[in-house]
Amino acid sequence: MVKWSMQVLDYIFTYPKFRLPNLYRTAGIPEKSSSKGIKKLLEEGLPYLQQGAGAQISPLFI
Repeated sequence: MVKWSMQVLDYIFTYPKFRLPNLYRTAGIPEKSSSKGIKKLLEEGLPYLQQGAGAQISPLFI
């Protein structure tokens, strides 16, 4: 994750509301790395999970 840390943070501050698929598509970060990075940030309280995942929609983070 260290390799992609700056890209994840840049993306979060550029797009304050985002979904994981948009993160790895737009920022060019591998899906597995972006998921791990967001999980680590959630543990620290950044970002906030606004809308949980449903059957056909991914979680929305702020």
